[in-house]
Amino acid sequence: MMKPTLTTNRLTLVPVEPQDKRLLLDLLRNKAVGRFLCDDREVEEETVDALVQKNELLYSQAGVGLWLIADKMTDVKIGFCGFFKSTDLEIVYAVHPEFQKKGYATEASSKALAFLREAGVQEDVFARIDEANKESHSIAEKIGMVPAGEDINPVTGGKMRVYRFSSH
Repeated sequence: MMKPTLTTNRLTLVPVEPQDKRLLLDLLRNKAVGRFLCDDREVEEETVDALVQKNELLYSQAGVGLWLIADKMTDVKIGFCGFFKSTDLEIVYAVHPEFQKKGYATEASSKALAFLREAGVQEDVFARIDEANKESHSIAEKIGMVPAGEDINPVTGGKMRVYRFSSH
């Protein structure tokens, strides 16, 4: 199955490929990104290897996965967004701090959710967001996700809000 490239007015979303591991690792090791996304833990290369392998599997099974977010004008890779699956299909988004607060995560995630619908994926999408991560709560709401309960972060023990998006 061919992995789709998506575009918005300002962004190009390019499917994550195995050769993108270094870029993902650097982004996840950024303190501002890793604070919530990685629970302040140092991300190991093996973790990114596993993430990329699971991404390949999700693309082959569901036709969706993770995309690198690139600025359309400069082609600079500024983050990533898309889907991963543990038990549920979940959306994740991360933008390098230099490019935050410009609407890029919202724009990219909206496009990813629209693609999910267009692709006919009939599965609800969830986001589990640490209580203190105010920016991600705002993004989840802007992209049409609705509160669906609470959870406990298995690493930190802190409260998380769960959001749901119905793709059908």
